[in-house]
Amino acid sequence: MEITDFLQIEQIPFEENIDLKKKTWIHRGGMAQYYISPATIDQLVRLAKYLYAHEKPFVIVGHTSNIYIRNNTNIEIVISTIHLTTIQEKDGVYVCECGVSISQLSRKAIEKGQAGYEGLINLPGTVASAAVNNAGCFQCSISALLIEAEVLCSDGQIRTYAKEQFSYSERSSAFKRGEEKGILLRLTLDCSKKEKKEVLLERANSNTQYRKTRQEGPKQNLGSTYPIYVMEAFYKHLSRLTRIGLMISAKVYHLLGKTRPQSLVNAIILLCNGKYFRLHRYISKHNFGCFVWRDENADEAFVTYRSFVAKTSGLPDIEIEVL
Repeated sequence: MEITDFLQIEQIPFEENIDLKKKTWIHRGGMAQYYISPATIDQLVRLAKYLYAHEKPFVIVGHTSNIYIRNNTNIEIVISTIHLTTIQEKDGVYVCECGVSISQLSRKAIEKGQAGYEGLINLPGTVASAAVNNAGCFQCSISALLIEAEVLCSDGQIRTYAKEQFSYSERSSAFKRGEEKGILLRLTLDCSKKEKKEVLLERANSNTQYRKTRQEGPKQNLGSTYPIYVMEAFYKHLSRLTRIGLMISAKVYHLLGKTRPQSLVNAIILLCNGKYFRLHRYISKHNFGCFVWRDENADEAFVTYRSFVAKTSGLPDIEIEVL
């Protein structure tokens, strides 16, 4: 049975020959022959089993806020979990479908006085992507909240994975590293820890204001491109000339009693590494570890940016997924 026939018989919503620029977070990507958006978990399971059985590769996405699909990357089958957003609360836990927005879940938890979510209020992705990527900020993380996950494995079996089986490391998991394979269907998260709503809301608002000083607006970037340890290694291994330039600028701003802007730090780093100065337009004015897709030339600039950071730091690791 052809995939079109299968989708129609199963009544699974889909579109054909879709320009991914119209679907992705930063409006990048080539064409998808099939863009499929299951309306229920059951539809997702039936679809995935069909694709596994027919050995058809596919890409599964949520909000695409942590995935960079290049303009020359065409994908035959893309599955979106954007409609799988049911949340059930019972006995001190949330049972969330894979497409639940982590920021919306956080707002819900804060409103109910449930602690551990207030640092996640501005994360744009889904709970499933957050669990795979071990997302977290402001002393809050999905790995601290996760109890277990229901996973559809490539053999067509649905299994329950305890948190320990995710083998979490910084910004990574067994699923992200490819040690475990499967589609996260539902996640069970702890919501039993209580605090006053007003305290959580104040903390969340403070986190929101701080985040605004560290990143550009959300639609042109995918958050931090690199884990903290990569950027620490990057700064540590900058050339002697660059370090001298940074030291002099720091002393000057200290004498002036002013805060040195990150944009100046960026400019010094790039000027001291001549051929990279053209990257200045695409690096966040708040954070050298964040790339901003400002125009159509950004795709080419990203390749140069990634090469520069990897060469300097000695580490090729990135937080976002690149296709």
